[in-house]
Formats: sequence, structure tokens, C-alpha cells
Amino acid sequence: MKYPHRNLSLLAALVAGFAIALPSANATGLFAGGVPLINGHNPNVQITVNANSTVTVAFDASEGPYDGIEDSYVKVVNNSGSRLNSLTLTGANIFGFDGDGQAAYTGTSYDSSGYAGPNTSFNIVNANSGTVVFAGGLNGGATAWFTLEENLTGSSGNLSVTGTNRAPDTGSTWLLLGGAIVCLGAFRRRFSK
Repeated sequence: MKYPHRNLSLLAALVAGFAIALPSANATGLFAGGVPLINGHNPNVQITVNANSTVTVAFDASEGPYDGIEDSYVKVVNNSGSRLNSLTLTGANIFGFDGDGQAAYTGTSYDSSGYAGPNTSFNIVNANSGTVVFAGGLNGGATAWFTLEENLTGSSGNLSVTGTNRAPDTGSTWLLLGGAIVCLGAFRRRFSK
């Protein structure tokens, strides 16, 4: 054993790699990932805007309300090729905000209601209907989150997405076009000599 420090370095690298690969104790929820825990909870509702323009609403009853009573934590996944500007939602009392939104548990308020997540806000029509607005739009492949009133996992019919406002995802389109132009320029330069 000429170089014992090599063995220690290898062992340290293996231990560090193993620790990084282990999931966190709270990453077990059906919709975990890409969003923070609120009061120890992952989202219990996920709204997915699909590539074919359909919208899927899924529920994780095992997660329960983040406030321990009746509020829901909603994750939005935009799998469309377009920027999502807003979602119109309806459901019994989902916008009847009573002061126990995510801000009461995280200490961070993103709007005056305390229920919005980062880069989200609400245009509320009444306690049963409103629009979630994504500031600057939610690009394709991105996620967002917010909270609503009522335990939506108790009844899958209690939340409906009645409209989406989408626009072309011009940011990634221009990025791809720019990358293609650079590659073509490099290709042309290499073979024009």
C-alpha cells in the first residue's frame, strides 16, 4: 500500500456519491420534485398541460391538506410546447381565501392573498371561480405552484380547469434557432478552407 491517501479519497468520493443519490425523506409524495415542501407536505394536486393541448388534473390523497385541515397545494406542469399565461379554475370555494394560505406556513408572501406561489397571482371572479396568472408566462417544461382553499383530494370533481391561455414559447424557439445558426456557421467555416 504505497499510496493510502488514494484509498481514502476513493472512499470519500463513493460515500459522497451515495449520499447525493439518496432521496430526501420528504421526496416521497406522488407530485414531489421541482417545488418546495409546505408545512412538511408535497403538493396534493397536480395540473398538467399536455403537448396535445389537453389538461390533466391528478390528486394524491395520501399527501393530505398542507394546513392539516382543508387547504390544497397545487403543482402545475407545463408539458406543452407553448408558454402558459394563465389557467381558469372552478371548484366549490377554492378561491374563498380565509388567511391560511402558504404564506402562513412558509413566511413568504408572493401576493396580498398569501396563497400564490412565485410568479403567480389570482384574478378572482368569486369564491368558486378565478384565474391563476403566471407572470411572464410559464414556459414549456417548467413548473409552478400555488395553494387553494378546500381539500381537493377528497372529491376529484371539486376542481375543473375551464380554460388555458397559451402563447408560443418564443424564448426556447429563438435559442434553438440561434444554436442552429452558430452550428451552421462553424460547419461552413470548417469545410470552406
